[in-house]
Amino acid sequence: MRRWLFVLLIISFAVGLVACNGEAAGDSEESENEGNESNNETGDLVDSFSFDGESQVEDERVVFNMTLTYEGDEPVELTFPSGQKFDVNVTQADTEKSAYRYSADRSFTQAIQTENLESGDTLEYKDTWEISESSNTVESGKYQAELWLTANQLNGEELSERAFSKTVEFELTNGTEDADDHQPGEDGDGEKGNDEEASGASSDFIHNLEIEGSDGSYTISGEVNSTTQKLNYYVEDGHYVYKDESLSLDDESGWQSFEFNVEIEEDMPDYGTLTLYLFEENESGSPKREHVATLETFE
Repeated sequence: MRRWLFVLLIISFAVGLVACNGEAAGDSEESENEGNESNNETGDLVDSFSFDGESQVEDERVVFNMTLTYEGDEPVELTFPSGQKFDVNVTQADTEKSAYRYSADRSFTQAIQTENLESGDTLEYKDTWEISESSNTVESGKYQAELWLTANQLNGEELSERAFSKTVEFELTNGTEDADDHQPGEDGDGEKGNDEEASGASSDFIHNLEIEGSDGSYTISGEVNSTTQKLNYYVEDGHYVYKDESLSLDDESGWQSFEFNVEIEEDMPDYGTLTLYLFEENESGSPKREHVATLETFE
């Protein structure tokens, strides 16, 4: 009798173990199916975007334009892991030697950024490679540039790396290899020019930017090529955003002067760089043009 009872216990245990394994396998398969469905949905959403990029060679500069258009039906949210929305990497076509990288020697806020898009909305980004200000010799010849957005999530789901990217080709016929040792920041007779102008105080968006002050108190002035009658700006050190405000302009469009003060009451960082971001917003509230400048460096 005891023997039969022992056998029944073994059989019951075996049946229970098989049932548990079957349930676990079912849960695993269900989880895998859910993951595949999520990936498929994200892939379908990515297909609802069109990304385009182009390069324009203008004298001693190359302008890169990037456009992302959403053509889906439902609103979506695009997430960026930092204040950097895009990147540009230029290499020589024959040697693949790097000639320019947008993100090199730049600092960005580490706060997560989001863009909410509805059907037909477009994000536009622009970068200018000032060849004459390059610290490296730029040879004449053929180049290729990879342009991509740094978005890493779509509706909270992970995006594949460089989900929105394009490679463009262009040719430089007048590089800097024969520039008579002319260095960035030097004027025509070889003397050092204004430091701020040498570091890019002007662009197609901002001209003649001047920054005065220190230790959290600054006066910023210049000219802006406005299209919205409002100039937005924020100040950050790569970890913390100190100011995020906007300035009303007199005219709706065209070049016009501006001046404003920035007073930071929080403690300044012991080391690092305090950076000013000037930008305009499009109709959906997303930045469409941006100019970056250093307010102060702490060592």
